Amino acid sequence: MRLAINFPDNDFVNTFVLLMRLIKEAYVQDETFNFTKAQIVEIVNGLLPGIYRLFQNRFIRRSNFSPHAYLRIEEKDVYLEEEIDDYMKSECVDNGTFYVLDTDLIGYSNNAYIYCF
Repeated sequence: MRLAINFPDNDFVNTFVLLMRLIKEAYVQDETFNFTKAQIVEIVNGLLPGIYRLFQNRFIRRSNFSPHAYLRIEEKDVYLEEEIDDYMKSECVDNGTFYVLDTDLIGYSNNAYIYCF
């Protein structure tokens, strides 16, 4: 299974890498990932604010920043399987804003199953 999320702000790489780890763990439980893009968006938008607070911000900085309002994706930001290849061939993805989870690579060390382009 391959899943990619495009988020146009590379300041949140820690949040998105941890999000992809959680999605990987959900896949590993039964090796299926039969979610629609709409369901993925609902899951991701629900998880991102908490992941950001727990692992990246810890309520330390940017007190006026609302992760619930800013850390949101839409269906157009979700890519599955071959869509990832098509996107990467047609777009410049070199700014740390395109996160790819490839479950075929699970088992390699250092989170080698998650890529950030």
